[in-house]
Amino acid sequence: MRSIALKISIPIILSIFIFFGILGYHTYTERRAAFRRLVEQDAQAVLRVVAQGIALLMEAESRDHVLELMRSARTEIGAFYLEARSPDGRYTLRASDPAAIPQGSTEWLQVRVPLPARNTCRRCHTMATQTEGYLEVRRNIGPLMAMARSWYTRASLTHLLASILLSLSIAVTVHWTVRRPLQRLIGAMERVAQGHWDVTLPIQGQDEIAALARHFNSMLERLRAYQEEREREQRAKLQQAEHMMTVAEMAASLAHELKNPLAGIQSALTVLFEQEDLRPEAREVYESIIQDLSRINQVLEDLLQYARPRPIEWTAVDLGSLVESVVHRVLPIVREKGLQLHTDLTADVPVVQADPHQLHQMLYNLLLNAIQATDEGGRVTVGLRSRPEADEVELWVEDTGHGIPPDKLDLVLKPFYSTKPGGTGLGLPICLRIIENHGGRLSIESEVGRGSTFRVYLPIRGAGRA
Repeated sequence: MRSIALKISIPIILSIFIFFGILGYHTYTERRAAFRRLVEQDAQAVLRVVAQGIALLMEAESRDHVLELMRSARTEIGAFYLEARSPDGRYTLRASDPAAIPQGSTEWLQVRVPLPARNTCRRCHTMATQTEGYLEVRRNIGPLMAMARSWYTRASLTHLLASILLSLSIAVTVHWTVRRPLQRLIGAMERVAQGHWDVTLPIQGQDEIAALARHFNSMLERLRAYQEEREREQRAKLQQAEHMMTVAEMAASLAHELKNPLAGIQSALTVLFEQEDLRPEAREVYESIIQDLSRINQVLEDLLQYARPRPIEWTAVDLGSLVESVVHRVLPIVREKGLQLHTDLTADVPVVQADPHQLHQMLYNLLLNAIQATDEGGRVTVGLRSRPEADEVELWVEDTGHGIPPDKLDLVLKPFYSTKPGGTGLGLPICLRIIENHGGRLSIESEVGRGSTFRVYLPIRGAGRA
């Protein structure tokens, strides 16, 4: 992972090096051109003086001194040669030999100035122009260019040193102003991820890093408050769960102690109820008592099952056959209440690994709740289909009953909460426990006045089974 300090520093440092490189090269080319201009101007000035001297010597008819003047001028300006040439090139006076000009990479400068024609010139030269000829000089400027290159080398080294120092200062600045604060922030985040909530970042300055630290501290304060609230809720839930387990265990013990005596009482009342000489009013009382005892026995059975759930006996289960069995069991209740019961079973549902007795009880409880929540003339639907994309099956029970208010959806799955008169509030919690023990999940969709749908999703291979 590349550091953000490098991402910031590298472009700036490269820009500095490029800037100084361009600046140095531009300065070098400007200085080189300036050297050439100075040399050229110096040569032109000397040549103009020489031209005037030649004119004066020619007027004085001292032609023998012209070559001597040209040699002195050539030596003065350090030229390879100096020539005086007529316009037609037929006459040339040389102050040196052109063959002496060094060959190869030596740099030289050629300068030419005109020789104005005078009346005395026409004594010897036939000219149709106002120019008698030219003075031409070639001068070696290699040493000057070498000086320019030497200066460029020294300037480049100076620029390089300045770039390095400036880059180091930028890197140090970025390290102290960007990288170190970000490292502190990362370290604080790692400590928070490890569960240490007593972290506070120091705030220095008013820049973006300081603003980030302030926001982090503010966020951490809210997280601490949320964590404390969550811990309080968890402790409360744990205490409630422990309390519920204690109550459930006590209820289970009480139910276990009451079941046998109640069974005996119910058997005795059944014998009395079946006597032929029993008066009608007594028979009615016995029948009511027997029904109440059956309900009490069912409540005790629910308490025992919730407090002491039976272990799962895994086996292959055909859910289609199981649904048909449960539907057949509830048909008398459906007909008695005047409801319609529909099934929506697909044929491609695979066999699942589960406990058939527990699934039977779970589906029976869901159907019984749907039937009890639906008024006469309503409809209850039970469906089954495969979900191969999720490697699971979906089982649902839908009714057209009263529906569940949104604020009650979370409560219906809690133990001992019931909206039905005389209900124990254990039917749906037992269903949820059976579903979760099988590795499945339960979802509830409900709308007041339109009904509810309970969807059960069960894995095909069972909970944690390959």
